Amino acid sequence: MNQLGWIDFSPTHRNKVMLVMDMFKEQGVIDELGLGTIRDSLSDILFPGTSTIQTRAKYFLLIPWILQDIESRNRLDRFNSDLEESEIFFVKVLRKNSPEVNNGVIGRTLPNANPQRKPSSIYWNGLRTYDILKFKGSISDYINHLRYYYTQKQKEKKQMADAYGNVAGDDRDSNHLYQQHLWSQLPPPPANWKEKLTIDLSEEEAKFLKERIIRSNSTSLWSFALSNIPDTAKSFSSIADFLAVDTLPEHLKELVKLAADFNSIMQGALIRYNFLIQSSRESGRAKELQPVWKNYWNEIKSFNWNNWDTNKLWKYCPYTNIPTKRFVESWIEIVTAETFNEAKATQLIKARELSLKGIRRARLQDKAIAQKQESFTGISVYEDESVSYLNYRWNTVRVFLNDIQKGLAKNVTTP
Repeated sequence: MNQLGWIDFSPTHRNKVMLVMDMFKEQGVIDELGLGTIRDSLSDILFPGTSTIQTRAKYFLLIPWILQDIESRNRLDRFNSDLEESEIFFVKVLRKNSPEVNNGVIGRTLPNANPQRKPSSIYWNGLRTYDILKFKGSISDYINHLRYYYTQKQKEKKQMADAYGNVAGDDRDSNHLYQQHLWSQLPPPPANWKEKLTIDLSEEEAKFLKERIIRSNSTSLWSFALSNIPDTAKSFSSIADFLAVDTLPEHLKELVKLAADFNSIMQGALIRYNFLIQSSRESGRAKELQPVWKNYWNEIKSFNWNNWDTNKLWKYCPYTNIPTKRFVESWIEIVTAETFNEAKATQLIKARELSLKGIRRARLQDKAIAQKQESFTGISVYEDESVSYLNYRWNTVRVFLNDIQKGLAKNVTTP
């Protein structure tokens, strides 16, 4: 069994390692056949600034508040430890003040309130993508940048003091001004926020976040949903539902259709992959997948291939490697054939898994490994024999959309 180890030098170093670990975890759960680069490329265009491990929109405000609070204390030598302590502290605060069972508080189920991946690392890219944070480096780069800035300011002040005597102003003034340079004009945290903060957005916070998302990525599906049909989109079960919206711009219609069709085409490979695993197991669940496969095959036979262009997919996903392209194109060749070539499909899927995982981890190469796989992997199969495969982060975005709309609905005039 392969193992990954590291020396835990600091919270920053640990967050970087956990990011890599999460990437491996996501690949193991929903990227069994190595289609993650395509999924992520399309997701980044549709819903920029999001990720599957984000939970609630409030963190887009909370993280800046925490960082600015730490900066205001002039303790840059303790920045990493202060950040970790603050994030653990707010797990407890949010858990207490947001009592719903599934409240989306990161780390809410942990007794020590100390999640392996901290909200600051989970939301960092989103903060930059929405121009809430006007800094393009990592958290570590950000901290080092602050240290350099404040060190230079101290040197300048000392030089001026040596030359002219005492200089008016203090470090806190310069800190505040520098914060405004790095951050958008954020809504201030509510009164007593360190004790009373909840996971819900206020009206002001919801307005700010909506404006940031729309202005920073105006041509995205995320921006369209927020700008035009927020209440309608809240009820959508998948991105395919956007295709029924008459006002959806053509460039988004093309992209959504492409993403939805790619999901429809490639979910068959995952159904077949699971079928092969379960067929090799003692008391496997292959029979459960037979009607699921039959439904898929019937649907793919009625698929309108005249409207599908694989080359257009590669234009949207320019960083897809050659083996992944070949796998997708080979699967399309199989499902566009007049009859299903079971042997060819099995060979393709086995070879793909082997190339991704190696002989020691490939379930289709070792019955002992397959025997451990009791549940279906990479897809969800429902009682009506339907399948869920790629949702392109829509589940996460829908939560954000509800958070923002709920915050905006607080605009109630009181007499």
